[in-house]
Amino acid sequence: MTRAGADQDRAGEVAMNATAKEPPQARGPAAVRAATVKLARRLAWDPAAMAAHRQTALRETLGFALRHSPWHHDRLVGIDLDGMATDDLGQLPVMTRTELMANWDQIVTEPALTLASARAHLQVLDEGGPLLLGGRYLVLATGGSTGEPAVFCRQTQEMVVWLAGTGRWLSAGGQVPPRRFVSVGARSLRHGSAALPAFLYGQRPDRLLVPVDQPLASIIERLNELQPDVLHTYGSILGVLAQAAAAGSLRLSLTQLRTGADALPAGAADAAQAAFGVRPIQVYPTTDVGHIALAEAGGNDDLYVNDDLLVLEAVDEADRPVAYGQCCHHLLVTSLYQRTLPMIRYRIDDRVILQPPSQRHPAFSRIGSIDGRSGDLFDYGGLIVHPHTFRAVIARHPQIRDYRVQQTADGAAISIVAGAPADVDVITDQLATALTKAGLANPRIKVTRVGTIPRTASGKQELFVPARN
Repeated sequence: MTRAGADQDRAGEVAMNATAKEPPQARGPAAVRAATVKLARRLAWDPAAMAAHRQTALRETLGFALRHSPWHHDRLVGIDLDGMATDDLGQLPVMTRTELMANWDQIVTEPALTLASARAHLQVLDEGGPLLLGGRYLVLATGGSTGEPAVFCRQTQEMVVWLAGTGRWLSAGGQVPPRRFVSVGARSLRHGSAALPAFLYGQRPDRLLVPVDQPLASIIERLNELQPDVLHTYGSILGVLAQAAAAGSLRLSLTQLRTGADALPAGAADAAQAAFGVRPIQVYPTTDVGHIALAEAGGNDDLYVNDDLLVLEAVDEADRPVAYGQCCHHLLVTSLYQRTLPMIRYRIDDRVILQPPSQRHPAFSRIGSIDGRSGDLFDYGGLIVHPHTFRAVIARHPQIRDYRVQQTADGAAISIVAGAPADVDVITDQLATALTKAGLANPRIKVTRVGTIPRTASGKQELFVPARN
């Protein structure tokens, strides 16, 4: 594609991202399908087309944040944004999750939105209320897979772009839309693994979602009832599901298998391919900035970065760029399409190895490996408990800024860092209830407030520490 073609395509994306209220038909499967076709054309871009698009999109993103976000205005004013290129991002300050949560109301570009209203809507979601806040905004929370919990908000057209940027890779190779999509993930619609399918397909959550925070036998039974042809699941539980399929207790006929959200155990992809007859497609999702990278359906295991939707900086401890092939200390991500809550040089504490583009998609860089998420399962004598069982409870207590969960013989010991008074007894009872529902009889939970959570020698945060035999 020529530079002019890239600019024309970018202009269409800006229209998709407009903050004006959109009619109901502007969201849902039809809108995502149309946007997917549009964004799929970019997979054929050459490096020059990508560079032209990114430079223009970056300047528009920064200009929008300067004009509409008081917090970003104070950080960007006086900087020559019209001359800004992606290589110049080092001139801008880093944005942390702590800063996001402390300044949420000043960062958001919609004056009617507040952190209080977003948190109130999360409670509505937990109680089975409507998916969208005010019929227009999707509110998501993260339990903090690498640290402090946080709240994020996007208007529906931003969600369309997010899902289209994902779907183009998943539909590559002539894959047809799923007949019945099912996600093994979170129970509450406050979490992306539950909310995104509900937003996209508009079906009852119980037909799309199989909660991971329940006994494995219950997960298998429900999957056998639903009989999906496309299955999405956490990477950490994929190997367990593959074992069940190999043993004959899980009986599915899949055309596509997707995995992400946490670490994929060694050998799990091969085991899943042998058990289900399809190669798992790995995705690298975040609640913060959407899907950072995805593998192409029908291709190899390469994870292609969504370079047209975000600018990914792999940096060292001092925020200096690291070269291709070197493991970074953390990532700095600038979203080129999020307008409601602009994310500019937003820090994500994932350690990845960035690789140059391949001949197959010469405009898109790749991620060689991810080493920043703890997805280890807790094994209580054959009863498997997923870390999300704990995350879902912790996410309901925004005063918890950091935490660490250590598996014990009959429960868990949880250390929390809280910025405001936290009712330890309530948190303990909620965690015990969640573990009981997951199948652990009479769990013993100990919650302790601490000043800081120690990190490993490599600087990685160990949020979930399974018992080692």
